[in-house]
Amino acid sequence: MTVMQFNEAGQFEGGIYEKVEVTAEVTVRSSIEAHELIITRDGSLTIQGKLNAPYIHVEGKLTVEDTIETNEMTIDSTAEVAAGNNVIAANVENKGNFKLNEGLHTAQLHSKGVLVARGPMNAEQFKSTGSIQLDNDLTAQDIEIIVAESSNIRYVNGSNITVKAEREKLLFKDTASKLSVRELDGIEVTVENIVADIVRGTRVVIHNNCTIKTVEYEEDYTYDESSDVYEFAKIKR
Repeated sequence: MTVMQFNEAGQFEGGIYEKVEVTAEVTVRSSIEAHELIITRDGSLTIQGKLNAPYIHVEGKLTVEDTIETNEMTIDSTAEVAAGNNVIAANVENKGNFKLNEGLHTAQLHSKGVLVARGPMNAEQFKSTGSIQLDNDLTAQDIEIIVAESSNIRYVNGSNITVKAEREKLLFKDTASKLSVRELDGIEVTVENIVADIVRGTRVVIHNNCTIKTVEYEEDYTYDESSDVYEFAKIKR
């Protein structure tokens, strides 16, 4: 296997490589399989097929029309990554713009940038401090969302779920940005800055700046009266 350096713009055929480096605007007409893919800030790679690379580092632009399979994918603050089909990864760190036409299955995702997905998102650990727009479901064991911008998720399901406001200089909370969800379902649930139809949990903590139609709890709940909750219901599961 060889090292492929795309340092001139053009269209090329795919293949199997040890390492791929992209420093120009390149279109590959089929799939790429490589041990490592690096796209510099000036690089732009469009793959008209699948991408299978254990290590992916993007500073520029990556567009994959089919699936992405990787162990570790790092998306820098200057980067844009778009996937036309599902993404399967062990670890994803997103500081830039990550858009998925379908879903994501990963062990760990940490997003500080923009995260947009049409399909379901499954993770063991999910943390976001940026913008989230998920048209489908988010399912994870541990979920931590710091609401830095107004975000939307259709349905959130996890064991330990925390949604909280971004702190400014450790003194003031961001009260304008909110997370909107239809349903949020967990075991240990703590939320603030949320707009929801239903918040459900074994133990539920409602902090301030929330608007919730119904809180369903199995064992107990605590409630900041500055938030608006229209109904509390004790349930059995």
